[in-house]
Amino acid sequence: MNERIKNMAQAALDQDSFPPARAEECVNEAELADPVAIAKGLRRYLLKQAIDIRPDENIVDRYRFSKCAYPSDYYTRSGHSQTNQAWQAC
Repeated sequence: MNERIKNMAQAALDQDSFPPARAEECVNEAELADPVAIAKGLRRYLLKQAIDIRPDENIVDRYRFSKCAYPSDYYTRSGHSQTNQAWQAC
């Protein structure tokens, strides 16, 4: 195991590697029926999140999708029949 991997493993054991989520509240409940308003709310949420850059990692902008009042299936990635095949090709 090289030094970079050791540092990443130790950091993962020592602390929560995700920055705290910054909330985005839905002020107008009528927005939840409008897909464009939901998309704009999700955009506002994503823009609020902190960007963490760690010296030993090649991944940036990690966050948990929480504290957001707008519905999303961000992690399920079920919107397209070829999604799984595309992810396997990456």
